Amino acid sequence: MKRYVVACGQYYFVGKNTTSKELILKKGFMQGSVFDDLDKAKKIAESLNGKVRQLTLTNPEE
Repeated sequence: MKRYVVACGQYYFVGKNTTSKELILKKGFMQGSVFDDLDKAKKIAESLNGKVRQLTLTNPEE
């Protein structure tokens, strides 16, 4: 399964504050929201002038 994060320079999209409607961006991809849906990730990236990056996840047990 492919997973994606939205990168904006050195920051990664985490989410949106439901109260203030502000976007939350944090440093480091481990802080970022992970998307299964490439189209959803692309829409968010376009709105932020960011890029979609694919994560490489491996499971040695499979």
